Amino acid sequence: LQESAGKREPLCDIVYAFTMDYTAQHLHVLRTVKEHIPKLPAYICCLSYLASLEGPSNLGDDNMLDLYLYYALIALSHTQPKVRVAGLAILQQCAALSPDAVTRGAGSSTMGRVVPPHQTVAQLAPVICSFKNDPWWEMNAHVLLLVSTLVRQLAEWRRWEDVMTEASEMDDEGGTAEHSTTLSVAQSVGEGSAAEGKPRAATSAMEDTFL
Repeated sequence: LQESAGKREPLCDIVYAFTMDYTAQHLHVLRTVKEHIPKLPAYICCLSYLASLEGPSNLGDDNMLDLYLYYALIALSHTQPKVRVAGLAILQQCAALSPDAVTRGAGSSTMGRVVPPHQTVAQLAPVICSFKNDPWWEMNAHVLLLVSTLVRQLAEWRRWEDVMTEASEMDDEGGTAEHSTTLSVAQSVGEGSAAEGKPRAATSAMEDTFL
């Protein structure tokens, strides 16, 4: 994993193939891998492969998401282009999380109060956009993938906001049964919660940045 870059992806597949599909187990594996790979660039590259293998319920967990975002931020400022690409790949996986995955990972009690991952990633817009003129084609490709994911998530989270707003209005009117039905429908289609504060303003600012 550390010395043979070409073998990292299949080896990461093997690592998770023998790991129980529980968030706690995956976090333990990630920390164990870090202990055995002291070279940060190699570890971040491994994370970029492992992130693509995480199920939505695992990656949507607060602790798991924080770990991936932390190393992605480190990667973006690294001098090696391959490490920066790995950072963009991690961000793309995080930004692609559905609202349902995020609300499940944060717990039902936080529904309506979680911050969408794509908004967290969008705060890095100046850094991400600075890579658009990078001479390496792979950097350009990953920037396009990330930006397209962010724009797509705008629509998905806005749909969820509309559903949650309607459910809240029905609840205020005493429509408890209809409220529960609306929430169930929204969860089943994977359209998660509204962001903390003013999601409309935040998503509009993001559109101004990328579009």
